[in-house]
Parts: sequence; C-alpha cells; structure tokens
Amino acid sequence: MEKFDVIIIGAGIGGLIAANLLVMEGYKVCVLEKNKQIGGALQVYVRNRVIFDTGVHYLGGLDQGQNLHQIFKYLGILDKLKMKRMPDVFDTIIIGGDEKEYKMAQGYERFIELLSADFPGEEHAIRTYCDKLKEICDKFPLYNLRSGGTYEEKAVVMGLDAKTYIASITENKKLQAVLAGNN
Repeated sequence: MEKFDVIIIGAGIGGLIAANLLVMEGYKVCVLEKNKQIGGALQVYVRNRVIFDTGVHYLGGLDQGQNLHQIFKYLGILDKLKMKRMPDVFDTIIIGGDEKEYKMAQGYERFIELLSADFPGEEHAIRTYCDKLKEICDKFPLYNLRSGGTYEEKAVVMGLDAKTYIASITENKKLQAVLAGNN
C-alpha cells in the first residue's frame, strides 16, 4: 500500500494548485476527486438539460508582483499560458429598465473614476466601497501570498452582508444596484 504525506480531497483549481505546490516542496501527495473529470468549477456541467459554463472567463492578479502572477511563475506555467490583457473597461452592468451601461474598469482608482462620473456626488461612497474590498482581501493572507491571520479576523468580514453594507454607504438605489452587481 502506497503512503502519502498529504491527501487532498477535491481536484478543483485549489486542490490541484495545492497538490502541485506540495509536490514541488518534496511532499508525496494524493489527490482524490469524486467526479469523472478534474477541474471542479472550471468545467461545464448540465442540470435539467441546462448547460452551466462555470469555467474561467477572465482573471485578475496577473500583473507583475500580483498573487496569480507569482503563483503561476512559481508553478512554471506563466510563460506557457496564452493570455491577452483585457481592455481597461472589461465588464458592464445594465440595470433592468435603464438604458445606461455602467462600465467596470480595471484597478481601484479607475473603477472609482468611472463610477464617480456616472454617479456625481457619490465618489466618497464608491471609494468607501473599494476601501472595504481592500480590507476584506487583506484579512485573507494567502490572497496576498503571506502567512498569518486568525479565524477571528476572517470571521468579521465573512459575516458581512453585502446588501446591507452597500446600503449603509449610499442611499442611491441605482448605485447600490451597480455595486451589488459588481460584488
């Protein structure tokens, strides 16, 4: 019977990356997957004859020094990936009954700039929203490729209700809908 240092349950992207990292560090790893195919939510699946394409559509964190750039480089796959930088405005939110398209831009400052143009007088609320996103990301050390952090730190933001939080920073219902659509 073969012996392993680590057993990983689930061959989704997280399990596969964890396994690869552990193998690179000299551990003997076994990955167990209940489905016929590896990849987890990176694959298409069908429920009640409806196709759900849950695969990767776009990724952030690929600029030099950012988390996915560092991980992919360490794994030795960065140069093997065929990637194209997305345009500055890469996503659009449309609210039912409204002909206006709200453009989502890359980077916090550009995001704030574009939304502030659509919602004059709401820059403070938009900046507050972005500051909260940064705070949340900071509570998860692995997002920033560092160790540390306690469960208690994470629990504070894990219990945060997005709708309630967004409503607390602005009374503008349309802005609330746009921020919720981006959330």
